[in-house]
Amino acid sequence: GLDIECRPGVSMVGGVEGVVTRHGYCYVDDDSLRFVEVTGFDGRCHRLFHVDPLVPVGVVVGCADRLGVAQDVSSRRGGESMAHVRYQVSTPDRETLGSRGLVDR
Repeated sequence: GLDIECRPGVSMVGGVEGVVTRHGYCYVDDDSLRFVEVTGFDGRCHRLFHVDPLVPVGVVVGCADRLGVAQDVSSRRGGESMAHVRYQVSTPDRETLGSRGLVDR
């Protein structure tokens, strides 16, 4: 995955066309930090962690559509973590791509 620095409250877009397939929690012991998942039309799963979802599951979204709002992750690590969202992509068989698979050179 890829950590993207941003301020809490910033609107987040997915950068992919597809269907919102899931909302979830980032950590089993914390129900305040959420994620939103979009399955692209190519079958890849795109997840934005530390994002409060705004779009219901089942809705078709475009690249520039607002998916949610960045959350404050500072509570997770006692204020030592930079404000960020985590972008993660996995293949249709759920193999997570590393950041080299996410960034074109």
